[in-house]
Amino acid sequence: MNKIKFGIDKLQLYLLGFPHLFQSMILIYPILFLNIFTNIHKCRYLNKFSVGLLLLYFSFFSLFVRDGSVNFIFSAMSYYLGIIIFYLTFKLSDNLKIGLNYVLLFLCLILIEFIFLKYDIFIYSEFHSSRTSLSESYYRVLGPALNSSISSVILSTIFFYYLRQMVLLKAYKILNFLLAFFILFCFLLCFSITGFISFIIIFIYFLFQGVRKLNLLHLTFIKGKFGYLLATILISLFLFFFYLKYSEIRDFDNYFLEVLLLKNLDLSEFTIRDLFLGINLSDESPDNLGGDFAILRFSEHCGLFFLLPFVFYIFWVCKPSNRIFLFVALAASFHYGVIFSLTGNFFFAMVMTDSFDVES
Repeated sequence: MNKIKFGIDKLQLYLLGFPHLFQSMILIYPILFLNIFTNIHKCRYLNKFSVGLLLLYFSFFSLFVRDGSVNFIFSAMSYYLGIIIFYLTFKLSDNLKIGLNYVLLFLCLILIEFIFLKYDIFIYSEFHSSRTSLSESYYRVLGPALNSSISSVILSTIFFYYLRQMVLLKAYKILNFLLAFFILFCFLLCFSITGFISFIIIFIYFLFQGVRKLNLLHLTFIKGKFGYLLATILISLFLFFFYLKYSEIRDFDNYFLEVLLLKNLDLSEFTIRDLFLGINLSDESPDNLGGDFAILRFSEHCGLFFLLPFVFYIFWVCKPSNRIFLFVALAASFHYGVIFSLTGNFFFAMVMTDSFDVES
């Protein structure tokens, strides 16, 4: 009986963790809600669980009163708040943990995709080719997340988490170092600027953490209630102005407007009420979810009155030692929806609950 349950748990993990590989998207939420309902009696964190449910309820109410269609409401909730549902599932289900098998499959899929691209084994669509081709001879992979930025942010997290565990467990074996190099190699195959920036931020964080003179800065950064939000805004503004500096377009207003219009984010009629409460959703469809400027689109659809509690909640429930990884994922979501994608939902909910089986 235990072996059957173990097999079912493993099957669930792979269906949740690799939805694009197994085409299991339609099974995601039935699996999640089934686990929540069957394990809710084990709840030991009633305050965190209750606040999560309240956020889900208020998001539904907010989307409903602003004339969102039924299809849009459930699509928006699954996209923006999916990570909360994943978190609640993993917090209640002690058997749902990812181990070395998940990491190896993630890496092997990246390597296989690179080989297929390099030797033209499969005929890819024009969209896929435009996303992967760097030149006539060089390609980057999209990875299991079907997005090079999302896959590379996940890999940068896996790399530093794995190194940290090696140090804590003093597991300095050759195979462990080879796996670390394999993770780094697959990270480079994604060749994402967002991924490189994420890697650098995590590296600098751990570098500062190792310098005792900077412990005060480290503690302030970790425990400050507004530190993550402020740092996210500052980093995003810095990257945006850095890009403008080296862009052919020098006019800030025109450039910003052109980008927003390109991404279907016309803010010309955006009011203070829309900023805090979100826009009227009568003309919105699920097609308007996702893509670039995911955090900005979150604010457009749900308002700052919901975005800020969402950010504070996910950092509140996240294991303190893993908040740096969640912070980087949230910052990267200013570009692509790293924590909003299905693969990102799964992985970073695991990060929040620290549901890693380091011995397997």
